[in-house]
Amino acid sequence: MQPISKFEQFIGSKNSRPLLIVTFILITTALIIFLVTSLSSSNNPYGDFTSISGLSFVSGLSKDYKNLITSQLYNTISSNLSDSSATPTSGAKVRRKSITYNDTDTIHSASFIVDIPSIKQSYRVSAEWSSSKTATSGYPVVVRCLGSTDEIIYPNFSCTDVFSDAVGSTLPLITYLPYYSNNFSLVATDLTGEKPKIEATILIHSYETAFSERNQKATLVKNDILDFIKNTNSNIEDYDITYSVEYGD
Repeated sequence: MQPISKFEQFIGSKNSRPLLIVTFILITTALIIFLVTSLSSSNNPYGDFTSISGLSFVSGLSKDYKNLITSQLYNTISSNLSDSSATPTSGAKVRRKSITYNDTDTIHSASFIVDIPSIKQSYRVSAEWSSSKTATSGYPVVVRCLGSTDEIIYPNFSCTDVFSDAVGSTLPLITYLPYYSNNFSLVATDLTGEKPKIEATILIHSYETAFSERNQKATLVKNDILDFIKNTNSNIEDYDITYSVEYGD
């Protein structure tokens, strides 16, 4: 019979059993945490993505919208790298002071800048959704290159985005969209045609407008829309604008 080793004697001793149990629990717990983290981090129905820290600071975003944002960010970063395989899957950060909101009774939107220090790139993310948390018409989530020099903190990297090759993507009004106010909204629905298609929705509230005055109110709001467009240094003739009227409480 072979002699029993000291390790085997330790394993079989009563004093070792509590230590073995604790060790087993720790290893099992670590394994579970690893598996849960791996599964949750890879569960994006839109494909590859770049995770963004601080996304929780942006109010109103559903889980689906967060997935869409991180996926579109990954794709935009990838298109701006010479080696797309080097696209980071983490490390992006919300620039908290850049977060802005624009809400109406039924439509909500948020805009913010995302910085990726590891590759020295930044992008502006815009998202819009209805009160039911569903997507709106046009482009519910857009990841674009920064337009203002005041926002740029990294050297120029000849940024391109999903609209870079679209006709009309550089026209002044597009940089202001989507836009919402209490009286109207403007949303770009198609930038690929000869003229950008803009959906202008006039909002008429029953609590502030008598039924007999609604047509007059709609005309006044339409004039406000035209003034807004002109104030962006845009020519009305450069856009294909469709008007509609919505009545609410």
